[in-house]
Amino acid sequence: MDGLDIVRRVLTRLRRPSDRVLPYQVILDTVAEVIASKRLDLVLSDQNNVAVTSEWFTPSYQDFELSDMGIDNVMLPIRLERRSQDSEFETGEQVPIVSYEVLETSLNGAVAFYGSPLRISFRDTTEYVIEQQYRLIYEEDFTNNVALNQRVELPEYFAAMIGVEAAYLLIDLIEDTSPEFTAFMKSVTPKMEAEIVKWNFQWTKFANRFPGKAVVPKRTFLQSHAPRPRTRYFRG
Repeated sequence: MDGLDIVRRVLTRLRRPSDRVLPYQVILDTVAEVIASKRLDLVLSDQNNVAVTSEWFTPSYQDFELSDMGIDNVMLPIRLERRSQDSEFETGEQVPIVSYEVLETSLNGAVAFYGSPLRISFRDTTEYVIEQQYRLIYEEDFTNNVALNQRVELPEYFAAMIGVEAAYLLIDLIEDTSPEFTAFMKSVTPKMEAEIVKWNFQWTKFANRFPGKAVVPKRTFLQSHAPRPRTRYFRG
């Protein structure tokens, strides 16, 4: 798939706006983001078919960078397992993962991931963790960025899908308040939404049959980009 060809499709859909009202770099960035999101759909899987499992390791401290244990390129920690030093079991007990902000008030045994480079922090004391073995199951980050002048690992069939999704994201960013463009936007936006719905159906079928058995997240493209609903909070 040619990313620059998709950019040309987007420009055509938006009636080729000038760089003054929609900078070309913004178009490049948006198309790259949509491409990356599709690749991510194919990588993430409920079955964790492409997840990486680290070797068992014993921490020296309660809080440290994962790279200190030789664990690099982590995009998403999924599961942490624990076993005693003398254990002969191949698998370990699952360690609860919580948000770093609530780690200090969580149950003993919990861990949190935070920071960049990614760090792990244990609720248990250093004296305890140095007597245990741990291993991490995680999704790897992409090792290369999506470059628009390179082929990407998506079927050519879905180039139009990426084009319409990128155009839909960009149309509100065009700085043109003329009555002509306003009418154009009101006319074309519902058509784009309907087209995206149809493409989502095809994409879901493809992703569910992908060799890695990856599954598309339940939220659709339009749901992910809809305004957040207002929520009332009640104090008890």
